[in-house]
Amino acid sequence: MTASYNHYTTTKNFDTEYLKALQIRRIPPKYKFIGQKNAKAWIDTCLKSDYEYYSKPYKFLDSIKSDISKCISGDVNLIALGSPNLTKDKLLIEEFQKTKQVTYSLVDSSKELASYIIEDFANINIPKEVFISDITQNLDLISTQLRDNYHSKNLFTILTNTFGTYSQEIISKPIRDAMKRDDYLLIEVHITPDEPSPKYIQNVLNSYNNTFYNSHVMQVFSKCDITTDDGYMEVHYGEEKFFPDINVVSHYFKFTRSRIVKFMGEDIYFSKGERILAAYSNKYKLEVLRKVINTHGFSIKKEFIDKENGYSEILCQLN
Repeated sequence: MTASYNHYTTTKNFDTEYLKALQIRRIPPKYKFIGQKNAKAWIDTCLKSDYEYYSKPYKFLDSIKSDISKCISGDVNLIALGSPNLTKDKLLIEEFQKTKQVTYSLVDSSKELASYIIEDFANINIPKEVFISDITQNLDLISTQLRDNYHSKNLFTILTNTFGTYSQEIISKPIRDAMKRDDYLLIEVHITPDEPSPKYIQNVLNSYNNTFYNSHVMQVFSKCDITTDDGYMEVHYGEEKFFPDINVVSHYFKFTRSRIVKFMGEDIYFSKGERILAAYSNKYKLEVLRKVINTHGFSIKKEFIDKENGYSEILCQLN
């Protein structure tokens, strides 16, 4: 069954937002994935480099998929928020098909990454829809449309720590507004020890500060002409600036020379030593995560925790 495509954003939207991002020195997460080269860099990172922050949670999700299915009664529309999930949702769909009717919808800004996923799902004969849209926009509209067209119940999935790459106010409200009482939200979150040891921190940094992942992060600059000739990637582990209970891994691009970057007819001046926040990933202590989920309008129905590897799959509903 082929997939229908719905376009809710434009190249002009992407470029205008990207210009502002350069000006404020903070690039939104989606720009790592928009464009063919960027999409391929992420696929290569996850599937060719055995990137542990993809491969290990994938195996964990595979081990608990039947338990997740048992928690969700009746037919359901699975709405994947963010194509960085790649094929993780396929595990759930194939499990759901054993006991219930399911549809699949993907919401993301990257049509290239979405196309890769839909191609991989070609042998699954269920209704499939793609919504090219920022995952923080249009969810209420999309959710209503899917209820009208298919099943009355929705399951939103936000995997591959996409939940940890947005501030909670930005990511939680549109999801909450799009949900009804009998809907579900499944989030994958990286969890940390209550007292991270120096060895633990170094292991996390080693997992992120490598050739494959740094090459992927550099793709946020593919829309302009910033390259490794201009500087290098710095990777830090520390407390989130405004929420010290949350740890964060941050990728900064640091300029080793001054230069002017031209984009959309504008000149943006970067001085030697200046940094741009190119990517970040929040890591949560388990109790902090529970508090974050609850204070942002959700109640936890079921927790699936892999403490040894530091991953969690949390199934939620509205408070």
